[in-house]
Amino acid sequence: MAAESHWAGKRVGVVGLGRSNLALIRHLLQRGAVVEGLDQKGREELGPIAAELEALGVKLSLGPGYLEELGRFEALALTPGMRKDLPQLVAARARGVEFTCEMQVFLQECPAPVVGITGTAGKTTTSTLVARVLSLAGRRVHLGGNIGTPLVDQLESIRSDDLVVLEMSSFQLELVTRSPNVAALLNLSPDHLDIHGSYRRYVEAKTRIFQFQRAGDEAVFNYDQEETRQLAVGAPAGLCYFSLERRLERGAFISGNRAVWAEEGRVTPLFEISQVGLPGRHNLANCLAAAAIATLLGIGSDPIARAVADFRGVPHRLEEVGEIGGVRFVNDSIATNPFRTLAALEALSGPVILLLGGYDKGVDFAQLARRAVNRARVILVFGQAAPKLAAAVERFLTPGTEAQLTRCRDLEEAFWQAWSRARPGDTILLSPACASYDAFRNFEERGERFRHLVRAIMQEGPR
Repeated sequence: MAAESHWAGKRVGVVGLGRSNLALIRHLLQRGAVVEGLDQKGREELGPIAAELEALGVKLSLGPGYLEELGRFEALALTPGMRKDLPQLVAARARGVEFTCEMQVFLQECPAPVVGITGTAGKTTTSTLVARVLSLAGRRVHLGGNIGTPLVDQLESIRSDDLVVLEMSSFQLELVTRSPNVAALLNLSPDHLDIHGSYRRYVEAKTRIFQFQRAGDEAVFNYDQEETRQLAVGAPAGLCYFSLERRLERGAFISGNRAVWAEEGRVTPLFEISQVGLPGRHNLANCLAAAAIATLLGIGSDPIARAVADFRGVPHRLEEVGEIGGVRFVNDSIATNPFRTLAALEALSGPVILLLGGYDKGVDFAQLARRAVNRARVILVFGQAAPKLAAAVERFLTPGTEAQLTRCRDLEEAFWQAWSRARPGDTILLSPACASYDAFRNFEERGERFRHLVRAIMQEGPR
């Protein structure tokens, strides 16, 4: 097959030995490539990964000089989240080295139709919901990308009549030159500026999800956000939208108390709003996007309505961890940017004690700070971004403002501060608006720590 002839005998350097690239290495070896693994970590940091790769016959180049002498490769496969403007990479590209990534290889070789979903927020929820709808409709579905298990080394098990749903991050999209058959852009807000370097480059990465579509493909856009609506004008495929606010000629929108689909002058009911199992307007928008995607794939309203009613969300996304003495604990550790935290504040009712902080990705906190001061009773900032967050919040703390601001060392101190100041009826909300890398491996580990702290209180019992 063409994919085999492309990689057979080719010298490929796989840069960054994380989970997705391990799957890619296995796949490239099956295709006959001569693979070398490169990583800035040393052998001890990589642990069993190094031994596993060497057992597969993969040569390793590790440590500080791992990007030197890249001219020995015909192709480089880069890990998501790696800066693409490093001097060594720029020089390699100038010499004609082919650049690729796990997502590009998957899109090139996948035999089944692919749905790709991106956006600053809501990707995981919408992707998971789409997969649920398709499963309820009796389709064989593979869910992957930025969620779950990498699919590139599972290509042999994917059939042409299956469907693939990919959550696609900006990092995964940067190097692709192919787009999914159905592509959705949910929303845009500044994020990952520490890696992309500018908001413009972040948006450019996101738009690659539909940039290479062809006739017969479909692209789904958020009509309610002007920026995504304008980007739709340049899409080469069929267009549809989803909207909480406007009636659409083609797409999913709200009509009275239900969601409907409109196309060619006909309006079809999709689901009742009262039946939606997820909280918040942002999640209602995610449901509309999922319904639009499913409809484009020929799925009827019954499996859409059932999935929307039954779906209770994904861990670490407005996840209610427990209630103790009238105080509710909500884990929204997925909120790694202000856009997500703003959505969380809008989704919850009642007084809020807000935990903000972590690793600063170079975004502006002004809009969040303004809303947090008006919405939260107590704001606790922690971690590496605490000084910047505190400064943003202090700008809006005027005389008579109820909100109280406290700087904390870390998440644990912020949590115990929140619990000591909580009253019955309060919600203690972990929605950090920052990445977790200053103290945790990922947002999941941060969320698990929050859960652990809540369980510790539960074991003690109410105050």
